[in-house]
Order: sequence, then C-alpha cells, then structure tokens
Amino acid sequence: MARLAYAIVVYRRLRRSDYVAMGRVVIARRAQSTLLFAVLAALIVLEVSSLLILGAESASPDRNIKTAFDAVWWNIVTMGTVGYGDRFPVTTLGRIIGIVVIITGVALFSGITSFLAQWFLKPRAADDAAADQVVAVQVQVLRDELAQRDREYRLALEELKAQLAASSRSEAEA
Repeated sequence: MARLAYAIVVYRRLRRSDYVAMGRVVIARRAQSTLLFAVLAALIVLEVSSLLILGAESASPDRNIKTAFDAVWWNIVTMGTVGYGDRFPVTTLGRIIGIVVIITGVALFSGITSFLAQWFLKPRAADDAAADQVVAVQVQVLRDELAQRDREYRLALEELKAQLAASSRSEAEA
C-alpha cells in the first residue's frame, strides 16, 4: 500500500512538472541518464525474469532452479554472461527466458561500460577544454595587440604622407 501511495504522489508531481525541462536535463546529462537507465533496467529485468524463470521451471520435475534465491542467482550469473552452470533452465520456456536475459544483460552492461569510459575520459576532456580556452584568450590578446599596432602604423603612415605632401608643396613654391 505504501508503494501505491508513493506511486500516486510521484505521478501527481510528474503531471505538474515541466516535461520539456526534464528532457533538457536528460539530454544535458546524457551519460548520467544512460547509467541510471541501465541500472534501473537491470533491476527490472532481474526481478521480472527471476519471477518468470521460477514460474517456468516450477512445473518441471527435473528442475534445477527450485527457490527464489536460485532464480536470482541464475539471473545475476546469466545477465553478467558468466554462466557458471550450477543453475540452468531445463524447460523450453525457461531457455527462452534465458536467451532474453543474456541479450538484455549484454546490452545493459554495454551501457554501463560506455558510462564508465566517458567518466574516465571526462577529466581529460575538461583539461582539453581549459587548455583550449587559455589558447583562445591568448589568440584574442595577440589579435588585439596586432590591431593596435596596425592602427598606430596607419596613423604614422598618414603623418608621413602629410609631411611628404607639405614638403612637396614647399619645394614647389620655392
């Protein structure tokens, strides 16, 4: 009942919230969103497939997965693609569930691995961005300095042209 009440409260809050803003946050924090999605999906797959495998295997007299703990253990080992072989489905439905769990496990662990790779590379990317910013500031300083010198040289050239013109007039008059 507490979960139901909590779900209703969350639903009401989500209904009032700004979905566009949530979308922006998810896109801005893609890596974290991917990790959270992968962890949530792994937990859901773990729970649902544990229940399904226990139900599918309970009808068989030769079952190898007998308890809920066996089902959870089998799921964790199968999702991690370890496959110790101590627990395994013997029914066709159980094996189909196993196929789905293996494929889902590979996909989810790929998402988690990509997050970790991004996380390890992030400090380097931040350092590169800081270095790029320093270089951009230095380039701007050099551009400003060159523009200032260009103005000074143009003014000096105009002065020299004026002096040359004045000197040419005074020679022509003399």
